[in-house]
Amino acid sequence: MGSEFYEAGFHLDRPLENIVSQDGKLSISLHNFNSQISRISSKLELEGKDKDLKKEFNGFSFCYCEKTNSGFQVKVHCPLAGEYTLKIFAKHFDKDHPDTYVCTYYINALSGVGPIPGFPRMSDTFVSWGLELKEPQQNIYATDGRASVQLKTTDDVSVVGYLQKGNQNLDNSLCFAKATEDGASTILAHTPEAGVFQLNIFGKKSESKEAEYLATFMIKSDMAASPNPGFPYLKDDFKDWGLGLVDQVENIVSRDGRVSVTFTNPNNISIKSWLFDKHNKQIGNSCPGETVDHKTTTTYQLPDTGMFKLNVFGTNLSIDSTKQVFLCTYKVLYTS
Repeated sequence: MGSEFYEAGFHLDRPLENIVSQDGKLSISLHNFNSQISRISSKLELEGKDKDLKKEFNGFSFCYCEKTNSGFQVKVHCPLAGEYTLKIFAKHFDKDHPDTYVCTYYINALSGVGPIPGFPRMSDTFVSWGLELKEPQQNIYATDGRASVQLKTTDDVSVVGYLQKGNQNLDNSLCFAKATEDGASTILAHTPEAGVFQLNIFGKKSESKEAEYLATFMIKSDMAASPNPGFPYLKDDFKDWGLGLVDQVENIVSRDGRVSVTFTNPNNISIKSWLFDKHNKQIGNSCPGETVDHKTTTTYQLPDTGMFKLNVFGTNLSIDSTKQVFLCTYKVLYTS
């Protein structure tokens, strides 16, 4: 225990001794009622010079610290079998106050955590904005290439996700963010192939122009999410005009050449869609949507197999009865 352990208001809860973990997972609980301690951080180090965690697990975070009613909890994943040291530090609300060394645990992990170890990395902004992880609270194993993260957010914060592999930023359409009525936000992600990916989450307050980095999840995927992975691109007008996705939240894969897209349309927006080929050449005329019970459906018959784009435009009769505004686009794959 550090020299300021008791002065900083800490008391050991559990465990009271060093740790042997059969599966590489462990949890540590510390009592603390010092209102000046804002959060704690921890660092896991593997003993022995022959193993380098940074080289084998670049970008991974193996510890997750959270506040509890009586203090703090630290969850740990040891990625490999071996002996570790876990050092815990306290952060103060006063940013000029240096971090306080709390204590060190020694861990003997008899096996590593798999198929993907560790927890999301969260920035100080994530904590200061009052955001919370709902699920999952650890890195993601996506057997089918599909991942989902749910956050508790505030009314003035919107979030967005971006997928990365190594140092390469992937297509923005591989992630989709949506807010729910219970004050939560969900970020969906599609991996375009098997491998290890980073899901980087950014947030923006309503009065801000620039988004700020919030968190990173690591995703291990066994396969591509779809032959046509990703989600439709929605303009701000799409949401502002009250439109919503119904039956096509993802990009479209058609095996019979038929494409049907339905939107909730409570404000009676006049909707038309145009089909384009992979060279961005328009195919045929526009297809008007059919509105029934505040839902508008557009149906297309694709001319041949291949890749297409379906661009959707709308006219808001309450604003301008003639101006057509681009609202969203789908990538469409017609495969036999």
